[in-house]
Amino acid sequence: MSWLIAGAAIIGGGIKLGGILSGNKKKAAAREAAGDVRTEQLAIAGQELTLAGEQRDIALEAGQQASTYGQKSIGFKTTAATKDIFAQSAQQTAKAGMATQGTVQNIQTSAVGDVTAKAQSDVQNLVATRALGAEQTELGYEKAELGYEKTEMAIEQEYQNMLAANAKTGFWEGAGQVVGAGMQGIQTGAAIVGASDRDLKKDIKKVGKSPSGIPIYTFKFKNPDKYGHGRYKGTMSDKVPKKARLKEGEYDFVDYSKIDVDFDKIGV
Repeated sequence: MSWLIAGAAIIGGGIKLGGILSGNKKKAAAREAAGDVRTEQLAIAGQELTLAGEQRDIALEAGQQASTYGQKSIGFKTTAATKDIFAQSAQQTAKAGMATQGTVQNIQTSAVGDVTAKAQSDVQNLVATRALGAEQTELGYEKAELGYEKTEMAIEQEYQNMLAANAKTGFWEGAGQVVGAGMQGIQTGAAIVGASDRDLKKDIKKVGKSPSGIPIYTFKFKNPDKYGHGRYKGTMSDKVPKKARLKEGEYDFVDYSKIDVDFDKIGV
């Protein structure tokens, strides 16, 4: 009857571990999907930042053009106003006597000075407005950059959370879960599934060969809480054909169903 219990435990352990490995495929698909979403979200955020940069450049160019046009307009108006002053002064001088010509010239000089001063003030105001507009435009782009950085960080955090939520269950971790199920014979079933790497074992002693020539050993596990307490008989992963040897992380495990060596627990 004990062999039936052990057999049921092995099947139960195999089903549990099979479910873990199947779940890993789903988790891998979820991680890949999370990576695709992350790439798409970063691309969208990058496009938005690029658009903000283009809008900044357009705004700066428009501001520069407006400033240049405004300064030219002020120059034209100042020239026209100066010509009017000289024309009026010439008429007044022609009509005035010698005694009043100096007064007319003083009035002319004062008028030209006023026009020139106004033109200079208008240009300064225009330049200041242009500088303020450029500063506000740059500030707006800096905010866009900051927003992109925050968005990038949020996307990366979300991606890392998705990876953590769908982290792969390693084979040995899965085997440990199977061992920890508390069923009679599960430890044997878990070991049959995989714990056959030489680096996982201690007190290794060669006790014979199988009919096909595969060495048979007795041994204990270095981490009995994870892979099973007691002494076992089986083989080493580096002594079996490739078809029976599989790789998971840094360790190998063996599919005993493909070799003529049995895995048995022989003592405590």
